Formats: sequence, C-alpha cells, structure tokens
Amino acid sequence: MHKSLLMFAFTTAFLTIGSSFVSAQNDMSDKMNKNDKKMDSKMMMPSASDTEFANMAAMGGQAEIQMAELAMQKSTSKAVKKYASKMMKDHMKAGKNLDKIAAKKNMTLSKTPNEEQMQMMSQLQQASGTEFDRMYIQMAGVEAHQKMKTLFQTEASGGSDKDLKSFAAKTLPVVQMHLQMAQQMANGGTKTNNASMKGM
Repeated sequence: MHKSLLMFAFTTAFLTIGSSFVSAQNDMSDKMNKNDKKMDSKMMMPSASDTEFANMAAMGGQAEIQMAELAMQKSTSKAVKKYASKMMKDHMKAGKNLDKIAAKKNMTLSKTPNEEQMQMMSQLQQASGTEFDRMYIQMAGVEAHQKMKTLFQTEASGGSDKDLKSFAAKTLPVVQMHLQMAQQMANGGTKTNNASMKGM
C-alpha cells in the first residue's frame, strides 16, 4: 500500500515537472521566434528601387526647402512667399516622417540636392524681382513637382517596402496639391505684387 502511494506520488510529481518543463520550453521558443522575427525585420533592407525612391524623395524635399528659403528672402510677391512658406512647412514634415522610416531600417539618406537641383538653385540665386518669382514658380513649383509626382506615384503603386510604399501613398496628395497650386500661379491664377505670373 505504501509502495503504491509512493509510486503514485512520484509519478504525479514527475508528470508535473515534465509538464512545467515543456511549458517553459514552449514559452522560450515563442520568445526566440518573436525575437528572430524582430531581428529579421530590422535586417531586411529595402530593395534597390525602394532605396532609390527614399534618397530621391529626401534630396527633392531638401532642395524644395532650400529654394523656398531663397524665395522667402528674394521674392517681391506676397503670393509667392506664401507658397514658399507652405513648401517649407510641408516638406519639413514629410522629411521628418521619411527620416523616422529610414532610422527604423538603418538607412542613411542623402540630403544633398543633386546636380540638377543645384543648377536650379544657382539660377534662382542669380535672378531677382519678378524674374525670380517667375523662375521659382516654374522650376521649383511646376517642373520639380511634376517629377516628384511621378516618383511618388511609382513607389505608391509598385514599391516593395510596405513602410516606404505607405509613405509615398500618404504624401502623394500633398505633392499633387503643390503642383496644382504652382500651375495655377504659373497660368495667372494668382498675381504677384508687380505682375501676373501668366506667360511663364
């Protein structure tokens, strides 16, 4: 009788310990799998096309900010300065959102405007008065945003990185709005202090 009770107690204890051990192993395995997934997510760098989009968006945004700052200093038009102020605000906001995504993925984005954008800024620096206003709206407003619209549309529809694709989709309407505003100003929809922007 005593032997049976001892055997029963031993078996029960063994099963309890075994069950706890299996449970602990499962918990540890789940945690390891979750950690592996987190590490995999961080280690998975965006594709070459996604990376190119991010860099071009960063460079374009920085160029817009710098040209807007120039417009705030040199423009003779309240309307142009108002447009430039909006460009600075919106592009700074988009830049911060892009920086957060880049940091999450350990990406280092280029913030230096490319050669074409540098030439554009050089031309604007040499212009003054209503000629500056005309050039700024045409180059930084219409031409630059037409290119950005295509860039963001391509990423929003065909990007492989979900975060960058989402960023492109959310930012695209803002780019389209900037382009529409610039086109209206270029076509005489808004007047400067001294002359209509029509005829650009």
